[in-house]
Amino acid sequence: MEVRARAVALAAMSSLAVACGESRGTLVTTAPPAFQPALGTSWQVQLTGTIDTSFDVALYDVDLFDAPASTIAALRGAGRHVICYVSVGTDESWRADASSFPAAAVGSALDGYPGERWLDTRDATVRTLMAARLGVAAQKGCEGVDLANVSADGVDTGLGLTPADAVAYAGWLAGEAHGLGLGAGLGGATTIAAAVAGDFEWALAESCVAGGDCGAYAAFRSASKVVLAVEFGAAEDAARICPTARADGLDALIKDRTFDAFRAPCP
Repeated sequence: MEVRARAVALAAMSSLAVACGESRGTLVTTAPPAFQPALGTSWQVQLTGTIDTSFDVALYDVDLFDAPASTIAALRGAGRHVICYVSVGTDESWRADASSFPAAAVGSALDGYPGERWLDTRDATVRTLMAARLGVAAQKGCEGVDLANVSADGVDTGLGLTPADAVAYAGWLAGEAHGLGLGAGLGGATTIAAAVAGDFEWALAESCVAGGDCGAYAAFRSASKVVLAVEFGAAEDAARICPTARADGLDALIKDRTFDAFRAPCP
């Protein structure tokens, strides 16, 4: 699909050049590089509630569907970068496209999230719907996508998915995002992070300090790619969490589990 889209775009640009009187030479186009957060980026992630745009940070991570396009535009107009969170491995019952996933492609419920079920990411319809979600991200003005639940990381999905399936899906997602001009961020997926680091511009780790598995993102750090990290707790937990996060080379925030506006950044 990406090759065909590029061919169509090149043909259209060639026609435009002819229409403008350009009859000699070779038309050469270069796709802009995908958005990649810088190391040491100040950031905020808020997925619930009215987005507090007052933080003096370089990057906001907001929910693809719940964040209004006007808010994304306002943030970017104020010089902020914006990436958009989207679960690409689960059927969330409250999303507008939830009923479109084939019943056979819907697996077990996520532990602690009864309204969310694993998806068979090998399924053609699932991939079509996810490609459509990435299209929404491009249309709304997101510069990149925070791709969550790419891998079940060893959890029984009820669908027989393997780590090799997750690696293949991650590569496909990154390619789709890049074809739309979006940066691709790996959300979680500790078991495949090393294998897919070359396909992604950044990673977002959740509770890796608490879980002791931040080392899974070493390939991102070795490639000078930022690892954004969320640890859950209160502001006073910074003294316990932040030294480990800094030692692991993470750009970490302490958040509460509702992902509201509260943030306590590690210095």
